[in-house]
Amino acid sequence: MRKFALAAAAAFAAVTLPGAASASVTITSYVGDPGFLTGTLHYTTANKTQDVGIGRFHLTGTEQPGNTAVDYFTYCADILNNIHTGSFDLISGSAFITDAAKRGQIITLLSNTNPLLAAATGATAKNISAATQMAIWEVLYETSGTYSLSGGNLFITGGNSAAARTLADTYLANLSGLWTNDGSQQLSVLYAKKNQSQIFLSAVPEPATWAMMIGGFGLVGGAMRRSRRKAAMPVLA
Repeated sequence: MRKFALAAAAAFAAVTLPGAASASVTITSYVGDPGFLTGTLHYTTANKTQDVGIGRFHLTGTEQPGNTAVDYFTYCADILNNIHTGSFDLISGSAFITDAAKRGQIITLLSNTNPLLAAATGATAKNISAATQMAIWEVLYETSGTYSLSGGNLFITGGNSAAARTLADTYLANLSGLWTNDGSQQLSVLYAKKNQSQIFLSAVPEPATWAMMIGGFGLVGGAMRRSRRKAAMPVLA
């Protein structure tokens, strides 16, 4: 999102510092895809007001280990920092958003709006993208007990996003039971302490994949134990 900076002391309680990263990602470019709408974001908890661009990002770069080219379609999960290129840690959503209910709501939101966005074009796509972004901000930062883009301690006014705000409120209402998810996707985060953290959905590993990974760890461990035993044996002349 286009640059909404807050003091670090205003960090939201549902978002915590992450644990160990699964990979390091260097982002070299980012664009709005399908493009941003505009508005003024008000976050009364920190007494801050900022004009923002609202919508989904397309980030490209490389992942380590392996120096693998990657690209991600992401949404802003951090109104404490501006976005810029640089290094991120790839971490799990549970390490970033400790509130399981909010995390589940965001997974449900994205699993339902991503297909809508994939099928849309033009102004419709921009509205879906911006509505999804505003709904994410509302889930993460609203503490009044009611989700609404027109009130509470986080709300948005002005710009050209009025229709998207109405759509975002519809999406938020759908989280009360109309929308569900099938559990096949999990929340992943590109986290950086001094960059704007981004969230996206990724596939949950299949049980067979986990079994193979665990089996592989067992084989590696067994090989290491055998190697140590052999090394400890005396050398006979």
